[in-house]
Amino acid sequence: MAVTPGTTTRPNPRGGVTQEQRPPVDRDELRKNSEFVGDVGAEVELEVRVNHITGPFESQYGGERYKYLLGDEGRNAINTWGGRTFKGPGGLSISPTKGDRFRVRAEVAKHEVFRDEKQTVLKNLTILAGL
Repeated sequence: MAVTPGTTTRPNPRGGVTQEQRPPVDRDELRKNSEFVGDVGAEVELEVRVNHITGPFESQYGGERYKYLLGDEGRNAINTWGGRTFKGPGGLSISPTKGDRFRVRAEVAKHEVFRDEKQTVLKNLTILAGL
C-alpha cells in the first residue's frame, strides 16, 4: 500500500478514511473558489452538507437561533439562520447535525463577501430529502 506524504496508515475501525489519512485542506484555496449561488430573490434547490453550526443565539423575540454554515458539491459557501429544527418532508421537523447532507429548497436572501470568501445567504429553508 502506497502512503501519501503527510498521511498515516492507521486503520479506521468503522471503515472509510480517518482524519489523518485525508490530504491537508488549503482553506485559502477553498475561499477563492467559492462562488455565489442563484440570483438574489430567486428560489433555489440545492444539495448541501452541514459544515458547522453556531449558537444558540438569543433572538429578538426571545427564542433561540442558530447559524448554519453549509456547502454544496461545488464547495460554495452557503449559510442560513434558523431554529433548532427545519421543516422537512411531510411536515416533519428535522434537526440537522454537522456532517448531514440534504436536498433543500430556499430563497436567496443576499450575496456577501466575508473574509475574502463569497457566501450565499438563504432564507425560508425547507429540507426536501436526506442524502
